[in-house]
Amino acid sequence: MKTRSLWFLIVLFSSEMYLFSQQYDKPFIVSPFIDEKLDRIEEKYFHLFPVLTNFQEATFYLNPDSSLTLNLKFKKNNQLIDTTTLYPYSLAQLRSKIHQVLLTDIRENKVEEIEFSNEKTTYAGTVYSFDGKQIRLIEKGFGNLEDNYEKQNILPQFNYSDIRTVTISESSTAVKIMTGLLGMLAGGLIGSALTPEPRQPETFFEPWEDASKSMANTLIGIGIGGLFGFAIGGAIQVPVEYNVMNPGTKTIIIENSLLSKNK
Repeated sequence: MKTRSLWFLIVLFSSEMYLFSQQYDKPFIVSPFIDEKLDRIEEKYFHLFPVLTNFQEATFYLNPDSSLTLNLKFKKNNQLIDTTTLYPYSLAQLRSKIHQVLLTDIRENKVEEIEFSNEKTTYAGTVYSFDGKQIRLIEKGFGNLEDNYEKQNILPQFNYSDIRTVTISESSTAVKIMTGLLGMLAGGLIGSALTPEPRQPETFFEPWEDASKSMANTLIGIGIGGLFGFAIGGAIQVPVEYNVMNPGTKTIIIENSLLSKNK
């Protein structure tokens, strides 16, 4: 009798494990910005599990009631912990969190927008990730899209080998020099204009004193105007085009990729 009971429990447990594996055999992609498995780079960027210091990976599964089951792997005391639990937030809340992180970085210009072109097509926007071969780009207007990822191509992907030029806005040394010189000229004129009109000299030294004051005001104006002009020139950005055959072009893309900034 005991043997039959034990066998029944074994069969029941095996059936439940089989049903669980069948139900969760296909990971659910919660967002185009996360692959089937949330890796450490993505987690560090989106900060979805802030209490875990040794996060390894996470996989989401969609339940029939639209809740999420989470398979989570992390290290504790140098041992890998593999656990499955119900995710405490809804799918809409998770997507909203991901959306807000991206919007904040784009609006704060954490990286520069880039334009990619070939003979037929031009892509422009913020690079989400670049592995040296494939580019994932958040196109302009992302902030105006509805939070409905299934029906919108918000993250086009294309190969680096398919593009010919990369254009990015950068500050120009020539512009800095030009605005600096203009600032020096304007500052010198303003400094000279602010010098009081020379008075009728009462002593032999007064004309020399007035000339010294005028010269000092002019030099101060030149210095302040030059600094302001140089600063304004640094803030002005002009589009610079790079050929993909240039070895440094990939580095420019990586430096302006959201995920690369958080490695």
